[in-house]
Amino acid sequence: MPDPAPAPANPEAPRKNSQQNKVITAYVTAAEKFLGVASTDSEITPLLAARGYDAADFAEGAALVATSRATLEGRAGGMGQQSLKTGELNAAID
Repeated sequence: MPDPAPAPANPEAPRKNSQQNKVITAYVTAAEKFLGVASTDSEITPLLAARGYDAADFAEGAALVATSRATLEGRAGGMGQQSLKTGELNAAID
């Protein structure tokens, strides 16, 4: 019988998100879903068009959502780097 696959040498710990990150992520995801539905739904789009919302408005919203998501991911990456550097500093002090 073959041996099971070996476990990774350094398994990555699951990343914990702060409550603030969860709220921001949920807000950006909700905006993304709303814009997706509002810009493609055959019943909603005419109602919004009657109120002055057109494809340019939806494109602007989608660009804002994309920027928000990129900023959020950059923030998470920066926080991870900060945590890593703090660990290195603590190790150097000890």
